[in-house]
Amino acid sequence: KFSRRFQAHCFLEDIKENHKDKSPSYLQDRFLLGCQHIGFRAEAGSQEIKARLGHQKVFVVLDGVDKVEQVHALAKETSWFGPGSLIIITTRDRGLLNSCGVNNIYEVKCLDDEEALQVFKKLAFGGRPPPSHGFEQLFIRASQLAHGLPSALVAYASYLSENTTIERWEEELCLLKKLPHENVEKILRNSYDGLNNQDKIAFLHVACLFNGYPYNRVTSLLDDGRPRMNHLTAKSLISISTDGCINMHFLVALTGRAIVRQESRNRPARQMFLWDPNEIYDVLDNSIGRDEIE
Repeated sequence: KFSRRFQAHCFLEDIKENHKDKSPSYLQDRFLLGCQHIGFRAEAGSQEIKARLGHQKVFVVLDGVDKVEQVHALAKETSWFGPGSLIIITTRDRGLLNSCGVNNIYEVKCLDDEEALQVFKKLAFGGRPPPSHGFEQLFIRASQLAHGLPSALVAYASYLSENTTIERWEEELCLLKKLPHENVEKILRNSYDGLNNQDKIAFLHVACLFNGYPYNRVTSLLDDGRPRMNHLTAKSLISISTDGCINMHFLVALTGRAIVRQESRNRPARQMFLWDPNEIYDVLDNSIGRDEIE
C-alpha cells in the first residue's frame, strides 16, 4: 500500500545472499527491472539509473546489504532519483551506513514477548488453529525461545509446525533451548564469517565468557579490546548497555558457542573455551585439557 504513493518502486531482497559475487551492472539490471524499466544498457551504469529515474518519485528497499559497493552501484547519490524519493537500506553493519552517508539510521529493536507471540501464532501451522488443545503454552515457550528475533520466529514456527503432537513439540523445544535451529544459525553465522580473525576471537570470548560483563573489564582483558568491541558493535553483534555492560543477543551467543563446539568436534577437552560447569569439572578432574583451551 505504501508503494502506491510513488511512481516506481523496487525491493531487492537479501542482496548479500541472492546477489553474491554479482557485478555492479548485474545489480543495476535487477534494480531497473524491479522498477519496471527494461532495456538496461550495462555500459551506461549509474547514468542509466539517473536517466530513467531522475525525474521520478521512487521507493526503494535495498535489503541485506553488506558492501559499500552495492549501495554505490544502486543509489550512490540522491540526485539519481526525483524529489520525494525514499531509499531504505537494511544491513547489520552500522559502519557501512556511515560510509555511505546515510541521513537517518534507525536501529530495529527485538520484539517484546507479546509481539513475538502474536507473530508466532500467525506463522505456526500456517495461521490455522493447532491440531489439538494444549498448544497455547507451547506457543508461548516457542516464541520466548526466539528472544524477539523475527528471523528466529519464522524458522521456529515453520520447523515446529512439521510436528502435530504436544509430545514432539516438547522434545523439539528442549533441543532448541540448547542449540539454535540450523536456519537461524546460518543467518547469524553470516555476520561472524564476515569478521577478521582477531574480531572472531573477540566475538567468541564474549559469546562464551563475557556476555553481560562490564565493558571496561572486558576490554582490559582482551588484546586490542576497545577496537575489537567497537568492531563488534558496528556489526550489530553486541551492544553496550546504559550501565556500561556488554550485551550479546541470546541466540547470537548460542551460535558462537555452537561454533566453538563444531571446531572442536564436540570434544570439550579440545575447545577454545569452556563454560559448562560439568565439562569444566570433567576436564580438570581427569586432567584431559589440551593446549587449545584458552
